[in-house]
Amino acid sequence: MNTKFFISVLLLIFLIFCAAAQEVEFPLSSNPVIKEYLKKNPVADPSQLRTSRSILSLPFQDDFSGQGIYPNTQLWIDSDAFINQTYCDTPVTIGVATLDGINKFGEPHDSNSTSATPVICDYLTSQPIDLSAVSAGDSVYFSFYYQPQGLGDEPEDGDSLVLQFYAFDGVDSDWVNIWVVGGTALTPFSEVRIKVTDANYFWGGFQFRFYNYATPNGNRDHWNIDYVRLKANEFITQPLKEISLLFPVQSYLEEFTAMPYAHYKSEVAAGRNPVKTNIDDRVRLYTFTGSTSLTLNDTVRNRAGAVIFTGQSQPDLNPTQNTTDSFNIGLAPQLFDVTSGDMTDFTIRHSFSGLAAGDSSNDKSDFTQHFYNYYAYDDGSAESATGVHVAYTKYAYQFDVKMADSLLGISIYFNPWGKNVHQDLFSLCLWSSITLGSNTDVLVHQSIDNKPANNDSINGFIDYYFDTAKWVNAGVNYIGIIQSSINEIGIGVDHNTDSHTKMFLNYNNQWVQSTIQGSWMMRPIFNKKLTIGVNEIAQSKSQFDIFPNPSKNNLTVGSRQLAMSSISIYNVLGQNVLDRLFPNAIMGGAVELDVTSLPEGVYLIRILDSRNNYSEVKKLIIQH
Repeated sequence: MNTKFFISVLLLIFLIFCAAAQEVEFPLSSNPVIKEYLKKNPVADPSQLRTSRSILSLPFQDDFSGQGIYPNTQLWIDSDAFINQTYCDTPVTIGVATLDGINKFGEPHDSNSTSATPVICDYLTSQPIDLSAVSAGDSVYFSFYYQPQGLGDEPEDGDSLVLQFYAFDGVDSDWVNIWVVGGTALTPFSEVRIKVTDANYFWGGFQFRFYNYATPNGNRDHWNIDYVRLKANEFITQPLKEISLLFPVQSYLEEFTAMPYAHYKSEVAAGRNPVKTNIDDRVRLYTFTGSTSLTLNDTVRNRAGAVIFTGQSQPDLNPTQNTTDSFNIGLAPQLFDVTSGDMTDFTIRHSFSGLAAGDSSNDKSDFTQHFYNYYAYDDGSAESATGVHVAYTKYAYQFDVKMADSLLGISIYFNPWGKNVHQDLFSLCLWSSITLGSNTDVLVHQSIDNKPANNDSINGFIDYYFDTAKWVNAGVNYIGIIQSSINEIGIGVDHNTDSHTKMFLNYNNQWVQSTIQGSWMMRPIFNKKLTIGVNEIAQSKSQFDIFPNPSKNNLTVGSRQLAMSSISIYNVLGQNVLDRLFPNAIMGGAVELDVTSLPEGVYLIRILDSRNNYSEVKKLIIQH
């Protein structure tokens, strides 16, 4: 906790005086997944998602494999824990509950905190459970698995994960400390099994809860919890009886997580196969008696919902305790449809059938394979950010481009972290070659005076366009940026994919390979603009009008032929200062916004039509 907190303060100051710099990785300052969810599902308070307290009966079990981002309302009474499949490293079953320094709104618990002392941040509290019908003689066991750090931030000295039980002695009720573990670096998931013996726990309102001590000013100090159970008639050594998928489905493309649709189609037309020959998935099995027949099913659907591929794998399994088996399915060459459109996507589902036990939600996983106008190595979800504390550091990302095309710009995920870099400048760059271990490179194109911005969403990328499009040939090219200041610019890092062999840095006049095991969240944009970049404030064929501009109190936004799904306003720091969501979308109408509370200045207003995958950004001036 302490060290991570001061990475953005003490370490940065220290590095100023160091002769040699290095690439620094630091935590995110928010949770963009939660913030994106709340934009699409606005509620006054996520606690409204909680149901009224209801008394549960044994057994209690949750493996956090559901698709929501908040804990199951039927089992838990609070919303602090983040339910996800990306922050964990080799989980017990697919999906975990993560406790950190972020609240249920996706914001830090205390963004202004500068203290090195950890405080209680997240709670994960069960609904009341009736234990009045059982006693210590019924072998009641509470068990769970936990992991520090995962793919996120390491909890350190002073950080901890705590378990409490809610007891009643006939007069008073109170929370009792049962178990605690101190912060440490990444370890595999460990199981904790506790026999419930105290008579004060066997009452009608028994509860248990986890909470963590963490730094409250960012998305840091992660603890992952998996497979929580409370059962009677168990034994101290009794293992799980479960079969579950282990990991979420990933891209079916051989080299990338996404690629431009035009480039995919050119590969298919040339008889090449951008799709993996085989796809592997892993299933974890826990203690079954006798043989087990399992079938892993693979279904791919196009945007219209039509099935374009099905595959199955039926391995011969004889499961033993904690066995992980790999399933392999051969994929059809040139699997995905080739249509006349500019973009499309496909839905992939992995599921298994056969003998199973426990919660059925852990027997399936979905993935959307995107074909738009960009290449990507990352999965769209950032677990950390990175930067170098040296002015004019170059960040170059290698992409093997599949067809000659116009490079329009780069889509970048910047992490909004504790240090304000929104006024720092950077150049958008294209290199044709880089020689590792020297200062040799060929800079083909450079667009200056760009500023980091962030739109606080799960796919929180901002599109930055070159001043003029640059024609690039098929083959290896390098895209990236050059930062102007000494501040770490904060590029998002995805730790569920690893592309560090294609990530290069130049500082102190020498090119080196990145040491981060992950993927920078930078994506080259080709062929045709499908979105409008933050550095593009006007276009010749605008689909939306805003007036008056400059605006004093009220602003009207009118659409022409597109539907408004949301309107967002950003200040010059890239901070989101106003949001309006329209779940039913507004077609061909106008919306009035009250901007009285916004200070005078220059803003960017982004209007989104999610139905047509179109957004437009305009310059807005407010003068009171």
